[in-house]
Amino acid sequence: MSLSKRFWRCFLAGIYPVMLVFVACSEPAPNTVEIAPADNLDYPKSESTVAPAVSLTFNVEISDDGINPSSIFIPVGRRVQIVLRNRGSTEHHYRIQGLVPSDLLWLSRPSDREEGFTDEEHESHHDKDFVPYRARSKSGIWPLGEEVHAYAESGGVDIVLFTPTSSGRFLVDCPLHHKVAGMVDVF
Repeated sequence: MSLSKRFWRCFLAGIYPVMLVFVACSEPAPNTVEIAPADNLDYPKSESTVAPAVSLTFNVEISDDGINPSSIFIPVGRRVQIVLRNRGSTEHHYRIQGLVPSDLLWLSRPSDREEGFTDEEHESHHDKDFVPYRARSKSGIWPLGEEVHAYAESGGVDIVLFTPTSSGRFLVDCPLHHKVAGMVDVF
């Protein structure tokens, strides 16, 4: 192989990844849809409301052994939905210590009506009503709306919606099980 062919082959092999990054970071294609920031969402703030259509969803599993994923990264000012699934044998909480959100809403349901969702309820959880308060858990812990706090019985599911208003690193804990811990980074 001649020197010029080798040069061009190495040059193209080196420039191709750079071109891919440039194309990926450039203006969106004409047929793409851009999602507006969460601040521009307009939804009713009443005693019972339907969840906003646009939110960033995090599926979190909690068990007797810990939280999975143990760390999540959330952009400040973006509407977030955390779907908490309890895979443990007892009640577990997902409390983000010190994260004071705006527009905090919980899945609406009678406090002692159900142990968890059926498959049908899980599939339709996007159409559920959300409320700005949460009942006490069976262990007596009451999320007061001053920080992000979800909980579920063994095998249950809880959903919390919020918009983080400031950046930082926040510890996640379960007040009932101190070895169950994680982190949330708001950037």
